[in-house]
Amino acid sequence: HISYYDSSYGDLKYVTNSVQIIPTPTPIVQKLKVEKTIPQNGESGVNVDLEKLDTFFSLPMDETGFMTPFSAELKEEQSGTRITLSYVDVGGKEVEFFISPGSLVPDKIYRATIFKDGVRAQNGAMLEKDYTWTFSTGKQPPPTPTPNPTPTPGATGNISGIVTDAVTGAGING
Repeated sequence: HISYYDSSYGDLKYVTNSVQIIPTPTPIVQKLKVEKTIPQNGESGVNVDLEKLDTFFSLPMDETGFMTPFSAELKEEQSGTRITLSYVDVGGKEVEFFISPGSLVPDKIYRATIFKDGVRAQNGAMLEKDYTWTFSTGKQPPPTPTPNPTPTPGATGNISGIVTDAVTGAGING
């Protein structure tokens, strides 16, 4: 209780105050995680014409332009050659990092990294650490043979401007 002197009445008054303390809950901030990538970690035989790195996150992603092609990196493993990511598309929990056409080479291992401070969820959560995965491209396919036309017996044709008779094979001057 709290005591105070009330001078208007000349006596000491006691006041009891009841205070209820309600603890403020600690906000639970969901952590941002990569749930799936396309191509998948360790995937082999990936087509060299791959157009994008498709990443799926645990939370809806920030669509305000925070993410850029520099939010991720793609390198050829052996040489360390960096592959240009041309732009980013964000929608819901999916972020697509587009690869410049003609960048991938057959029969190579590539390492993709999403930088922890390069992506952000709508709730402000970021990755706790860089997310890295690898994939490899398929072997160079053999060239497709060009079919050679097979002449049909008894056929006529114009070869070097000479017209031939199908029966006798003699040249016909027209």
